[in-house]
Amino acid sequence: MMVIKKKLLLPILVFMVILVPALTMAWNYDKNKALAYINCEEITASEFSLIQNNTKSEVITYFRQKYKAEIDKTFWDRSYSGEIPLEILKQRTMDKLTKLKMEQVLAKDKGIIEDISYDAFLDAWNNENNTRKQSIESGKVIYGNKNFGELEYYNYRQSNLVLELKKKLMDNELRPNDGELESYYLQNRDNIYRLGTTAGYRELSEVKEDVAMQIVNAKYDEFIEQKVQHAKIRVGRSN
Repeated sequence: MMVIKKKLLLPILVFMVILVPALTMAWNYDKNKALAYINCEEITASEFSLIQNNTKSEVITYFRQKYKAEIDKTFWDRSYSGEIPLEILKQRTMDKLTKLKMEQVLAKDKGIIEDISYDAFLDAWNNENNTRKQSIESGKVIYGNKNFGELEYYNYRQSNLVLELKKKLMDNELRPNDGELESYYLQNRDNIYRLGTTAGYRELSEVKEDVAMQIVNAKYDEFIEQKVQHAKIRVGRSN
């Protein structure tokens, strides 16, 4: 077992050096097998593949814009001034997955969700689609999608987790103090809290919770990045 302490990009680069030989674009790999563990939570080949497929277009755009690359059957393995699209794709995928998984880990720690395994996600996805299908068949009104695709539900579920996580953080780690609340309110009341052109403003006491959430939103990315910086990545089997 190799344990990597993540600081900046180095651990992800090391991780990719180890991981790359095990993977191909065709994914000749057991999709249920864990490729790695982030803070003891596994990343399966299936989850990696889902995020990787959603990252392809941005990598293609990057190489088109920077190198005017032609997208053909040799594109992913070709070197452009030392940059290889397949390696960039895998690195960006792992960057995204590390952040996603850390958000899930925090949500689990806060009691928002019990199981953050990919199998649990697949079960939740199937259950959600079955529930919506049954509701439609019985004539009930449903809101939103009639059914979700895999990536669509992954993003939907993650967004809901992050929303609930922010609420928990607002009461704890990212709780703003009175000075921060007043400062944000005064800086933004003209744009956000004006009652009308001449009617004055909503009082801070009326909008305190909204102000607090705005501050949490501003702090959130830095907070998560700090957690990512200290994530532990284990390549291979879990202990």
